[in-house]
Amino acid sequence: MYPNIIITGTPGVGKTWISMRLAKLFGLKYVSINNIILSAGLYVSYDEPRGSFVVDIDNARRYLVKNLDWDGLVLDGHITHLVVFPDYIDKCLVLRLNPYILYDRLLERGYSVDKVLENVQAEILDVIYAEALDRLGSEKVLSVDVSNGYGKVYGIVASLLGKGSPPEGDQVNWLDLVVEKGDLSRFFP
Repeated sequence: MYPNIIITGTPGVGKTWISMRLAKLFGLKYVSINNIILSAGLYVSYDEPRGSFVVDIDNARRYLVKNLDWDGLVLDGHITHLVVFPDYIDKCLVLRLNPYILYDRLLERGYSVDKVLENVQAEILDVIYAEALDRLGSEKVLSVDVSNGYGKVYGIVASLLGKGSPPEGDQVNWLDLVVEKGDLSRFFP
């Protein structure tokens, strides 16, 4: 049996890019949770101001249990840690990205300034990491700083497949960085 791995994090950290590469490199199956939710109609409404769908978490959980072959999956999405039952996954990697890089990346993608700030604030305040820890537990969750590349992510997945020692997660504290640079009001106007 192969491991099931969640790749999650704030929008813009590179989840889809790395998830697809991991699946291909290690012979795993790539699963976009966002695509499943949209195609199966697993949402209750569309939040116009945020430009996103409001997911029906309970129905999404039931759907995923019934419709996925839980062997060797790389599950990609910023809410995946909320919709997958802990018993179905082996490891959850929360990708973390320097908020200055994330800010520029989201602007380049055409996000509104409000949407950029909302996502950068979530990154600075560890929102997705805290949610993942709360839901899945510290044994299954690793924080991985990808600001300087994705090498550690490859190493972690290789170790889950029995190919090498597992690298440790990263201690990330973007709030201290932002305060140190005097930019708290830039990101929290």
